Amino acid sequence: RFMFGWLLDKYPTPKVGALMILCVIAGIALLFVSTDALGLGVGALLHGVGGGVELEIAAFYGSRYFGMKHFGQIYGYLFGGYIVGLAVGQYTVGALSDIAHNYSLSVYAVEAAAIVSLLLVFTLGPYRFRPRDDA
Repeated sequence: RFMFGWLLDKYPTPKVGALMILCVIAGIALLFVSTDALGLGVGALLHGVGGGVELEIAAFYGSRYFGMKHFGQIYGYLFGGYIVGLAVGQYTVGALSDIAHNYSLSVYAVEAAAIVSLLLVFTLGPYRFRPRDDA
C-alpha cells in the first residue's frame, strides 16, 4: 500500500493502476502454473501486492475524476460495486469449478476479467481534479 501510494503521488497518471492489475495477473498466472515453492511464493506475493490496493486505487481515482465535493457518496458506490463484484466473483469461481471439476476454468475467467480491467485502465484520460495545494 505504501509503495502504490508513493507511485500515485510521484507519477500523476492513471496508468499506475495498470501496474497493480499486472501484479494480479502475473501473480495468478504464477500460482496456477508453478510447481515449486519459489514460484508459488512469488505468485502469492504479486497477487497480494496487487490485490491489496484495489480499494485505495479506487478511492484515489474517485477523487481525481469526480472531485471531493461528493466523495463519500461516490466512494460508497465504488465500495458497493466492489462488494457485489466480490460476492458474484466468489459464486462464479465456485460454479465454474463445479462444472470443470477443477479450478482451470475459474483461473481463465479471473485472468480474462483482469485483462479487461487492465485495458479499461488504459482508456482513462488525464485526471480532472488535482490535489489542493494546501492539503
